[in-house]
Amino acid sequence: MASLKKEVVGASTASPKVLCNSQEKLLVFSSLKFLLVFMPFFYVSYFLVDYRYKNLIIFLYSLSFYAFSCFEEPVYFLNLILILVVNYFAALFIKKCKKYKKMILVLGLLYDFSILFMFKYFNFFTDIIEIILHRSILNKIDLTLPIGISFYTFQLVSYIVDVYYEKIEPDKNFIDYGTYIVMFPQLIAGPIVRYVDIMQEIKQKREFDKNKFIDGIKIFIFGLASKVIIANQISLLIVDINNYGIRNLTFLSSWLAGITFSLQMYFDFFGYSLMAIGLGKTMGFTIVENFDNPFLSRSVTEYWRRWHISLGTWFRDYVLYPVQLSKTFKFLRKKLLKITNIKISNIILNILATFIVWLATGLWHGANYNYLIWGLYFFVFLNIEQIFLKTFLDKHKVFSHLYIVVLIVISFVIFYNEDFDNLTHWLKTMLMARGEFVNEVFYKILIRNYKFLIVAILAVLKIPTNIYRLLSKNKYIDIFVVVSLYAICIFLIYLGYNDPFLYFRF
Repeated sequence: MASLKKEVVGASTASPKVLCNSQEKLLVFSSLKFLLVFMPFFYVSYFLVDYRYKNLIIFLYSLSFYAFSCFEEPVYFLNLILILVVNYFAALFIKKCKKYKKMILVLGLLYDFSILFMFKYFNFFTDIIEIILHRSILNKIDLTLPIGISFYTFQLVSYIVDVYYEKIEPDKNFIDYGTYIVMFPQLIAGPIVRYVDIMQEIKQKREFDKNKFIDGIKIFIFGLASKVIIANQISLLIVDINNYGIRNLTFLSSWLAGITFSLQMYFDFFGYSLMAIGLGKTMGFTIVENFDNPFLSRSVTEYWRRWHISLGTWFRDYVLYPVQLSKTFKFLRKKLLKITNIKISNIILNILATFIVWLATGLWHGANYNYLIWGLYFFVFLNIEQIFLKTFLDKHKVFSHLYIVVLIVISFVIFYNEDFDNLTHWLKTMLMARGEFVNEVFYKILIRNYKFLIVAILAVLKIPTNIYRLLSKNKYIDIFVVVSLYAICIFLIYLGYNDPFLYFRF
């Protein structure tokens, strides 16, 4: 089954192609190659060696994991190795050369972000310059986007910045440092792990722990089920809508498509994160939680504390706080206090700081206008809530839940459509500014796919999770549920019901 997002909307010319976007070329967690070959070989190697060599095993298998996806273009594997080496020495020199540590940090950040810019944003900004100047002054470059580059770049940036601020000591052991960066559970699509959160586990003696291993495998299987049984199956509804045509959407089918893609994206990414956390636990690592039932939020503010948590905390710690504490902001605060009061000046500065954060967040997700619109969309509602709406939402529980569901669905429609005409067409239909209210195609699509949709909605409401927690007190039922889920996933993957993870394209 092809990648859904690319089937439904054509990619912008500014958007880079993703390296190895087809399922066959990726060693993804939800592939038979990973489940039946890579995992068994890895665990045998990992648990048979002495604890002193466990990080080496992780490092080598992780590099193999990445290299498998890059075998057609080995330059991207070499890019990963080079960026690892550059940041390793940058961190060491930041610690050793106190006098020049700021310059070394700046050079390290310039290197990291220039590599990311070249692969991901060069063509996009070339388009912008062409629009502004009404002529082309730079030739576009035909580069595929190295898989996982946005994630491992942010992880490397957090590492050298934390070394600069002396929150951590640079790791002199290249294998241990490399293990932290390229550990295969979180290398491709996060969660974005901070060195401070994992450094003790990297250095400590890790032996086989039966309970941790079993718990980790369970978490992995639940993540696999989230991806294969829910996300991949509800994607069939999107395929049906695509076959019908975005231009032919009615009011109800436009909302059905928006809700479905929101659920697909959630269970796809949530599933990957669970699998990463589970794999990490089997090896003796605690990988941070990335989701906390975001659809049960009652405000955009709360939603972003629950959705892609590791990315949100990264932008908070490495963009928002530095911006707010910068000399420029201190200067602006002094100027504002001369013409207004503290409350108004704080509001203005907060709006400016969050504008920078959400502009950057939108760009991080992709080099296209829809991602900028998506970032600014959340910027607007976050500030509206901060200024006056949050108190109202706190007092009205039912309304606040409906409010956040509507906003989330609209946000995913923006996120989904790289084609601006398709985006405006879809949004107008959702707002009843064009098109019919409903037609027979809506009922046909719903009847064919309603079972998957119901399962997804029940899972969002945590009903299956709560039932499992109740029944799993009996160990035989627990084993039956876990084994059954795994068997169903293997069967569906074998039949070909498996898409690449959607967040691989970032």
